[in-house]
Amino acid sequence: MAFTGRNTKRFIVILAGLLLLSGGCSSPQPKEPPAVKTRNIFSDDPSIIPVLTETESALVEARARALVAFVVAKDAEGILSLIHESGAYVDVKAEKTKPEIQKSLANPEDPLYIALWDTKGYQKMGGDPSLVCFRDSFLTARQMDLDLFFYSETEVEVRLVYENRPPSGVMGNPIFHKIDGQWYVRGIF
Repeated sequence: MAFTGRNTKRFIVILAGLLLLSGGCSSPQPKEPPAVKTRNIFSDDPSIIPVLTETESALVEARARALVAFVVAKDAEGILSLIHESGAYVDVKAEKTKPEIQKSLANPEDPLYIALWDTKGYQKMGGDPSLVCFRDSFLTARQMDLDLFFYSETEVEVRLVYENRPPSGVMGNPIFHKIDGQWYVRGIF
């Protein structure tokens, strides 16, 4: 079939309509956090396993789920709600107070802000074009499993397990501490 001027216009209109209905040429990235559930519970100290009731594991899972959701939503106040007043480790080398973390989360030039929410900035900062900020990385996951490594009754490392997860050298695991009966983020990725 030869395309005449009229057929070409009809084809372009139909193609444009299909692209609009499908969201464009590439599939849109979901804006919702992935489903999160506990996969495994570990401890080097078998004596504390009976103490780690389903309730405690569920509380840690809920906090980890909230952390992922707050990163996806770019919700700095939500992230701050998970941090105890005493602060947290931003990486292995730097402990920050809660007000310092609040400033970091509000400053688009700060390394924490960049690592969480700015892929282009993260690539530039790390000198690696394959780096992806945590938010964009989380958005690629449909399902996220949690491996809970209890070091004690009050400290747990949460490994986020999902397809295409960056290597551990790029993305660490959040650490939660139980303080005054509540689980708080003590180490941010």
